[in-house]
Amino acid sequence: MGWLSRFITRNMDRNLAQEMEAESRQWHLQCPKCGHSKSVWELGGLRYKASGSKSVLGRCSGCGGKLRFLRMVKLGDGNGGGTGTAD
Repeated sequence: MGWLSRFITRNMDRNLAQEMEAESRQWHLQCPKCGHSKSVWELGGLRYKASGSKSVLGRCSGCGGKLRFLRMVKLGDGNGGGTGTAD
């Protein structure tokens, strides 16, 4: 958990914090080249009450740290998520 998510979840209702963590774990950054994915929560971020997918520039650990445009997808929503691997 990153400092931002730790700060936010410590200063709010426990049920809401758990709900935010659960949803953030469903959102993954996924590499279009190798399929590697990792949850937003594991990367220290929060994504709550969001929809759609977007691309962000980041380093893919599955490709040896190469700079890639990674797709942010919600796993299990039929939006192209659910493939790839998580560490």
